[in-house]
Order: sequence, then C-alpha cells, then structure tokens
Amino acid sequence: MSDECDADDPAMEADDRAIDADTESDAVSTTTAGGASSSVAAANATRTAAGPLSDPRCLDPLAGAAADVDRLISSAVDAFNGADPARLAFELFSSRWKAARFSLIFCGRQMFRDLHEFTEHLFFLAAARAVDPERDLAERVAALYILYGLYFKQPILPKVKRRSSQSHHC
Repeated sequence: MSDECDADDPAMEADDRAIDADTESDAVSTTTAGGASSSVAAANATRTAAGPLSDPRCLDPLAGAAADVDRLISSAVDAFNGADPARLAFELFSSRWKAARFSLIFCGRQMFRDLHEFTEHLFFLAAARAVDPERDLAERVAALYILYGLYFKQPILPKVKRRSSQSHHC
C-alpha cells in the first residue's frame, strides 16, 4: 500500500466522472448560430464561467471527513463483531484501515496551514467519538485506534498533537 496520492486511482476517477455527469446534467440547452441545441457547449460554458468553486461540495475543504471517520468506525465495528466478542484487537482495525486506504485522507492538501487545520479537525472528530458515552465500547475503541493511526500517519512535522484531559470530557 502506498501512502502517496495516486492521480490514476480508479475511485478518484469515478468521483470525477460523477461530478462531470452532474455538471452536464445541470447544463441548460442553448441555441447556436445555426439554431441547433447544444447542451455540451452549455456545460462547458457553465464549467468555465462558474468554475469548480460554484459547486457547494467544493466550498468546504473539510467536507466528507466526518463521513469517512464514521465509515471507518462502522467497518472496524463489523470486524470486531465478526471476531471473538472480547477481542477488540488493533490488527482487526488495521486491516480495515488498510482496506479503506485511510492514510490517503491527507492527500490533496499541500499547504502546511491547510494540512495542519485538517489534521486538527480529524483529531477532533475521532476524539469526540472516542469519548461519547452514547457509543458502545467497540465504536469508542475504533475511534481511539483512529486517533493513534492519524497521529503516526500525519505527513507534517512537527506533528499535530491532540491534548486532552478528563475535565474536557466530563
């Protein structure tokens, strides 16, 4: 498994195709000088004039992080439930982390400040799930494992630290 961003990743290409399909389906038919309707021209004009930032999904650089964390937690809980009930082993979590290629969550953020803020946000999401008394033990352990994994996989130096005390969570 590579920890580097892969521009030829099939999952990323599928997301790009889905976004392109959404843009083309939102295009308005226009009439060219010859009187023919051209939705492709309208899609290109929309894409060029409005730019990628007109899509609300592109406005929040942290969008999707909570869903990714929750998806990894539920996948780990499934692995925990499929094993011995008293066993919440890191190896089970690690296999799900690798299968999800979760270390690639840092890719695409090249500016130090953006990467630092994103890492802090990920720590906050995982820590909030780790101390939530409404969640069962397996979910809380998975969230702790996410904190551990994020700390050691973060690509910036000095490492972002998540300080916590019992008074913060009581």
